[in-house]
Amino acid sequence: MGGQYSKRKEVEGRLVGELPKDARFMLQELVDTEETYVKDLEHVCKHHLALYRSGNDIPTVIRGRERDLFGNIECLMQFHRDMFVPKVRRCVKNPAEVGACFADHIKDLDQYSQFFGDTARQEELLLDPSVKGFFQPIQAELKDMMNLQGYLMRPFQRLTRYRQLLEGLMKHMEPVLDDKGKENLSFALRLVKYQLRHSNDLRSLALLRGFDGNISEQGTLLLQEEFSVTEEKKAKKKPRRVFLFEQTILFSKPGANSSSPSFEYKASMKMSDIGLTETVGDNLCKFLIWYRKQKSKNTIILEAKSEGVKAEWVHEIRSLLEVQATRLRGEMCHDDSVLNICITNKRTSLRTILLIRSSAQ
Repeated sequence: MGGQYSKRKEVEGRLVGELPKDARFMLQELVDTEETYVKDLEHVCKHHLALYRSGNDIPTVIRGRERDLFGNIECLMQFHRDMFVPKVRRCVKNPAEVGACFADHIKDLDQYSQFFGDTARQEELLLDPSVKGFFQPIQAELKDMMNLQGYLMRPFQRLTRYRQLLEGLMKHMEPVLDDKGKENLSFALRLVKYQLRHSNDLRSLALLRGFDGNISEQGTLLLQEEFSVTEEKKAKKKPRRVFLFEQTILFSKPGANSSSPSFEYKASMKMSDIGLTETVGDNLCKFLIWYRKQKSKNTIILEAKSEGVKAEWVHEIRSLLEVQATRLRGEMCHDDSVLNICITNKRTSLRTILLIRSSAQ
C-alpha cells in the first residue's frame, strides 16, 4: 500500500510540474471563485431566506412561494460547501482529478435543474415593488453592493464560469492528461453545458399556457426549440415551439400578446406512440414523426432552423426510442454499469445518460 501511495504522489507531482502556467492559474481560480460562490449562497440563506422564513410582513405576491423565489438554494449551498469545495481544493495538487470532481457528482449537480425549474418565474416576482421593498432593508443594513436579484443570478453565473474554466483547462491540460483524465474532463464540460442549456429550456417551459395535463408527469424536459411544422394534408407551414419530454412531445404556438411572451398549447403525442423518419427528401433540416399505432399514419414534418438543431433532435428522439425499446425488452440494468457504458458510447447523449441514471436510482 505504501509503495502504491508513493507512486501516485510521484505521478501527481510530475503532472503539476508539467502543467502550463495558464492551467495552474485556472485551477487556482476555480478554487478561489468556488469559495466566493459558497459565501454568496450562505449570505442569501443567512439573511434573505431567513427573513422570508420569519413570516413577518411577507408581501402577498410571494407568500407561500418560497420555492418559486429561492428554489433549492439551501441544498446547493450545502453541496458546494460540504462536498464540492474540498474536492476542488485537492485539484490544485492533483490536477488530473478536476474532471472527476464533476463526473462523480452527476446527481448533485443535477440540483441545478431543480433550481432553474422551481425559479422559472423568479424574475417577475423580484420586480414586484412590494418584494423589492421587503428585501431592501437587508441590503441597506449590510451596506451590500448587490441586491437579492443579483445573488439569485449567481447559480447561472457559476455554471457559465465552470464552462469557461473547463474549456480553458481542456485546451491547456489535454497534452499532459491520461485517457481517463481526458474522458472525465470532457464529460464535465458536457455536463455543465447541459445544465446551462437546460436552464433556458425550463424558463421557456414556464411560458407555456393552456396545457391541461400535469407537466411533471411528462418526464424530464430534454429539448425545446422553434420549428416550422407541417401536418399531414396541410401544406401551410406554421411556427411552433416544440418541447421534447421523456414521455411526450408537445407543440405550442406563440402567444398573441407580444408584450408578454408566452406559448399557447396546441397538441401533444406520447413518445411510446410515435415513429421517426430521419430524412425528408433532400432538405437536410427536416425530419418526420408519425403515429405507429394507427393504420392511416398521421404524419408531422418538422423543419429546424439549422442542420445542427435537426441533428440534435433526431439524435435525442432516436435515443429515447432506443431506451424505451430496451426497457420493454426488460434488458435495462439498474446499476451504475449502465451509466459507465453510456459515457463511452458516443451515440448516447448526456440527457439520455441522466435519464438512465435517474431510472436506476
